[in-house]
Amino acid sequence: MSHEDILAMASSISSMDAQAIKVTSGKQPLESLLDSFEVSAYGWSLKTASGQLIALLGLVPVPNQKRQAIPWIVGTDSFYADTQSVLKDCREIVKAMLTLYPRLYNFIDARHEEGIGLVQKLGFKLGEASIEYSPRQVKLIPFTKE
Repeated sequence: MSHEDILAMASSISSMDAQAIKVTSGKQPLESLLDSFEVSAYGWSLKTASGQLIALLGLVPVPNQKRQAIPWIVGTDSFYADTQSVLKDCREIVKAMLTLYPRLYNFIDARHEEGIGLVQKLGFKLGEASIEYSPRQVKLIPFTKE
């Protein structure tokens, strides 16, 4: 993942990902993506065969927890419309994440049906939706993989 990928994704991010970023961080997609890029120890870009950027993935180490990290993914509308075609690549990236950090966890906006479906297809275990995880009173679903 490069700075250019971040700029490209900010202008083509899916509407659901943009909304989720806004409600969880209070930031616009570009600012949030730049912040995520800054704190991520690892990052990946998914592109089509023609070179079109369709998703970014990152891994943020949890401070003082050497074995845990926070995975994140943002995609374009076309990425979420056809996750089946890149599912193998996503699974390989999650597998690589687990070799680096044996416990992955994060939260997803309970309204983001496409994202929840992807998280499940990638083998993450979903918890119960709750507003207690959200500073903006939006229901978030915790997800983990070990």
